[in-house]
Amino acid sequence: MRIEIEVPVSGIDIKDFDQIAVPAFYEEIEDGVKLSFLGIESLKNYQAELLVADEAAGFEQRNEIRAKIKKELKKAISEHLGVMDSIRAYAEALFTFIYDREGHREDKKQILNNLIENITFTENGLELEEAIKDSTYELGPLVLNYRLTFKNYSFNNLEFDFLAIKEQLIADLENLRNEFTANNKKV
Repeated sequence: MRIEIEVPVSGIDIKDFDQIAVPAFYEEIEDGVKLSFLGIESLKNYQAELLVADEAAGFEQRNEIRAKIKKELKKAISEHLGVMDSIRAYAEALFTFIYDREGHREDKKQILNNLIENITFTENGLELEEAIKDSTYELGPLVLNYRLTFKNYSFNNLEFDFLAIKEQLIADLENLRNEFTANNKKV
């Protein structure tokens, strides 16, 4: 969900890229090289390129440079998965907040549908927060776990892609709604 993913790799040199796949953006730094990727898909594509090179060379012929790069790419992907987990946890907290309150099930369903619709039109973290409050005000004050890290990402427009975060939040809420509906259908 980062707009630009920077991956510093210590112990390698720019000249080492004549032996391995070259990323689209890279530069020399004090103790190695910094690779830059425009989004997670770009990073995953480069990681796949390195894997193809490993397979072509045969895994028994270990390339230390590729190994160092792959290790750092794995850390960046892990961070991305952490962001995804925080979005999912936030969606689950919102869903639980709505469905744990007193009220008719159809009313809760309508609140969730309104929430998803209102989130669709937000353009930043502040608007998102207001849309959530406006959509859930009937249920009382919205109190979520203070450990949720979602706001660290949704309010940081310089480093994180708000639109991608918002789309993932909507997808997670819709998945929760669909799972709940499928599990609670009357026979």
